[in-house]
Amino acid sequence: ALKYTSDQDKALFMDNVRVYRKSDDVWGYDEEYFWSPGAYHTFFAVYPYEGTGKYRYASTELGMTVTQKDGAAIETGVGKNPQDILYAVKTFDSEPFDPAKTPEKVFFNMRHAFSCVRFDVVNHSDFIIEKVQGKIWGKEKNGILPGLYDTATSLMVSASEARSVWDGRGIGDGKFEFSAEMNLTQGAETKVFEEIVIPQNINTTDTGKDKVYLHLTVYFKGEKSPSEFSVCLSDIELASQEALYKKTYLPGKRYRYALNVTSDYVSCG
Repeated sequence: ALKYTSDQDKALFMDNVRVYRKSDDVWGYDEEYFWSPGAYHTFFAVYPYEGTGKYRYASTELGMTVTQKDGAAIETGVGKNPQDILYAVKTFDSEPFDPAKTPEKVFFNMRHAFSCVRFDVVNHSDFIIEKVQGKIWGKEKNGILPGLYDTATSLMVSASEARSVWDGRGIGDGKFEFSAEMNLTQGAETKVFEEIVIPQNINTTDTGKDKVYLHLTVYFKGEKSPSEFSVCLSDIELASQEALYKKTYLPGKRYRYALNVTSDYVSCG
């Protein structure tokens, strides 16, 4: 938390303070902190707590920066297990604090900094599905261009707009692939993949990065050879988003793709 009378005299008065649930309906902290008469106040909330999580937080006049404690890039992908990041900002700057008035409680509307992608398989084929394997990559399944940025150097949380911006997005060695065994009968549905990802435009072909494709291999019971399918996820507009973001994974959103598998093709929405 910061207190200030102008942009030039901002001072940190709560630094890495752990706030936790003390009982079923009460959240609090262990020490005492006071509102300052005549000052404005800005509060930042972020999860996970620095003392127990893998991230380090640094406050600035513009907001807060999130990096990994070990100095490495923040990585996503199967096996990378990044911790989800939740954040919120609450600013009291409409008028200076007046000790004659009872201060309101500081409520936080926590937001997710990551996006999430999920795939469900629906069996519309003539067979039982025994196994599904998938890979999120570029156009060529075994090519060299991935479809997703999977690393970032840091996350910046804005104090004024309460939004997050990922800095230094790039390509590491994260893999977005899955293999799921099942006994999926005709008409049945099951989840086969779910991971958090760095928010990004999935329709770009920037340097070293392709559009996003899903390459799917389906094993049908009683069939000797599996069936291979490819779906360009970048061609599918994302529901309930503004026109500008129809091809962009946004923070705080989970994107659920239904893969309708027939005997001859896969439709996806």
